[in-house]
Amino acid sequence: MPHQIANGTNFNQKHGFSPDANCPICPCIDSAFHILSGCQHTKMRNMTIKRHNMASVLIVQALQKVPCGANQIAYTDVGSADKLSEQGLDLRNTANKTLPSWLLPKLTAHALKASSRPDAILFLPSTVCSCRVTTCNPNFQQLAKDKKLNPNQWEVHLIESKFCEDTRPGPQFQKAKAQHSMLIANLNRQGYREVKLHVILVEAMGTIYKDYTYKPLADLNLDYHKIKKLTHKLNEHSIRHASALIKTRYALQYNTSNKSQGLGPGATAHNPPDPDYFLIVCAVGGCLVVRAPK
Repeated sequence: MPHQIANGTNFNQKHGFSPDANCPICPCIDSAFHILSGCQHTKMRNMTIKRHNMASVLIVQALQKVPCGANQIAYTDVGSADKLSEQGLDLRNTANKTLPSWLLPKLTAHALKASSRPDAILFLPSTVCSCRVTTCNPNFQQLAKDKKLNPNQWEVHLIESKFCEDTRPGPQFQKAKAQHSMLIANLNRQGYREVKLHVILVEAMGTIYKDYTYKPLADLNLDYHKIKKLTHKLNEHSIRHASALIKTRYALQYNTSNKSQGLGPGATAHNPPDPDYFLIVCAVGGCLVVRAPK
């Protein structure tokens, strides 16, 4: 498959780049997926966080365009308010980074702060789904402010996006479920009509899944054309960042110059490459090859 790459552990040990199975720039076990999603080196970690946040922003942007999503996004955790504004997201009335206290009023402030935080929360009326505020579909934020919110009349949809291994999406899916199990239990105890977790998985090299990508997006009321458009963006986004991550990893590992590493314009180990500069990553004869756009 063109999106598969050689196992990092075997490659490093086979060619003498590392004396053991550990990553040469962090204490973890090395592998292809470790390079793309698990490396704990500060620069690599920052790049994977940025990739995740940008992918989640693409999802939230798509949700804002569906009838039930425009006024119903109650919370996001996909970057600072300023950065979200730069991305064209109007979330002025949406809680960001910290879960709103009205969502779980029975929890103490300390427990609320310690709770897991999904990438986004959709708050939908259990009877009528409309982007317009009516007597049947009132503004939940105003109800919460007036302390007139009846949890039994509302559904809470938690959205979590993750990057996973090509042939093993299951572990990341289970990780997301475990990550938010306590939050789901607390929301159920609060008395909401329905609480549902939507886990959206994209493979670290861009693979889009029927059951793990298309289905959860369809469950969020995105139609076929919106899903196709969104998944195309997610695919390109993943490939760009995978290329940049691989280049940065080898720059950090060998600590060589721009010229010998071919990192792209102005890039060094201290200044990671622009993901937009690289588009295609493929495996040839067990070695990683990165091709810049023509």
